[in-house]
Amino acid sequence: MIMKGIVNVLLFLLSQSVSAIPLIRQYSLEGNLPASVNGTKIYLMLNGTGNRTPVDSMVVVNGAFRFVGNTGHMDVATVYSNEKGKIVQAVVGEGPVKVTCQGDRLRIAGGHNNQLLQAYQDSLDVLDDLRSQIQLDALLAEYRKQDISDERRVQIMRIYNDFRKRRVALTKTLIEQNIDNIVGAYIFSNSYNLYKENMREALIEKAGRDFQEYPPVQRIKRKLESTKKRRAGNRYIDFAMPDVQGRGHRLSEFVRPGKYILLDFWASWCGPCRAEMPHLKSVYERFHPKGLEVIGISLDNKKEAWTEAIRKLDLPWIQLSDLQGWKNAAARQYGVTGIPCTVLIGPDGVIVGSDLRSIELSRKLETLFKGR
Repeated sequence: MIMKGIVNVLLFLLSQSVSAIPLIRQYSLEGNLPASVNGTKIYLMLNGTGNRTPVDSMVVVNGAFRFVGNTGHMDVATVYSNEKGKIVQAVVGEGPVKVTCQGDRLRIAGGHNNQLLQAYQDSLDVLDDLRSQIQLDALLAEYRKQDISDERRVQIMRIYNDFRKRRVALTKTLIEQNIDNIVGAYIFSNSYNLYKENMREALIEKAGRDFQEYPPVQRIKRKLESTKKRRAGNRYIDFAMPDVQGRGHRLSEFVRPGKYILLDFWASWCGPCRAEMPHLKSVYERFHPKGLEVIGISLDNKKEAWTEAIRKLDLPWIQLSDLQGWKNAAARQYGVTGIPCTVLIGPDGVIVGSDLRSIELSRKLETLFKGR
């Protein structure tokens, strides 16, 4: 009886250890690329890894390429070059994948998920053609100029909004159609900001296993937990922090009737933060006279680097920091896990938006200050 019990325990432990062994999927991705890529060094990146480090590379010879390897799960792989950027994407880990060149378009084949991914790429091609036809990139560059008239801004914004509505509607449709597979998970992981936080959670909850277990979706779930503190509808969280001169300030000093407060979490070492500053300065110049206050909150830990960046970037709004890096008290209170990050607080102390950047920030402020 004792022996039987021991055997049962050993069998149970063995089954648990076997189930804990990660599944290794082999992949092969090969085919032909346009002649313009000949002699170019190309790289393979697996999007599910969470970083942009390539896992393989090779030089294209006679238009042909081939990547083989292993992955712990099905993933969307990107083939790219430093010169041309993204070249082709495919789902790997389901079976062999073949890429063919048809005119100026690349086609992928190999398994059901690649059929779905190809349909998604075809939809993006249609939108890209439309984007070129209406010259949207040139219009957005014009929009960012400081000497543009208000009438022209409104005209460009209307064109942008029409295009964005089409793209958002298409993206959401494709996610809903692929709610049970990795293609839907990949699309969602790149466009989850189209949904409000509660809708993101609801969509993940109703998704299929392949969707839910895709590593980028798992990271989004963890991020949703951290962003609850700064969601629209919550009251702001007060904090105290010194400025560049060492004078202490409380956020509550700035929250008052008629004022919108934009908390801008940044750091001198953050490239995307610095790249965002010219647009944020133009936003400040437009909306500060109407009631917008910007408060910079730096995640630096060296005062010299912080103050030098403020000087070089010529930032006109108040800057606060406790010089604790990622342990910054305000960042912790608002669940900031990545920068740049913004929190927009209304005159009544209620958060009206977060993670707004570039043209999305402009659109939000234009709505809030309409008529002023």
